[in-house]
Amino acid sequence: MSALVTIGDALGAGSALPVFLSNFGPEAGASPAPWAPVARNVSLTMRRAAADGAWPAAAVLRRIDENATAPYAAWAGQGKPRSPTPGQIAAMHAASEVRASLVPLTVQGEVATIELELPPLGVAHLSFD
Repeated sequence: MSALVTIGDALGAGSALPVFLSNFGPEAGASPAPWAPVARNVSLTMRRAAADGAWPAAAVLRRIDENATAPYAAWAGQGKPRSPTPGQIAAMHAASEVRASLVPLTVQGEVATIELELPPLGVAHLSFD
């Protein structure tokens, strides 16, 4: 598991808190000790001063993994066509779209906790606005 936390919006301004998570392992040839990732339960505990305001009730979650974005599954479900029709291509594009969902925070005073599962080879982006 890897995590990267920054402060600010896409332009680096403001007080948003983006968190990026990834669940990858080193592959053969890239490491003398490769291993395959497995699903991981992730628990993030964050603290902010009361002067910074209250925590939001939920975080916005965007995922890329075989369950959330699944164009291959859509293609396989279509019978793995060699020359997909425009409708089949549209269905695969729709299956690959990243969607936002809300994940509730457990808040106790200045401390907020969020829990989620990240599948193998999955990435997640959480934002707390």
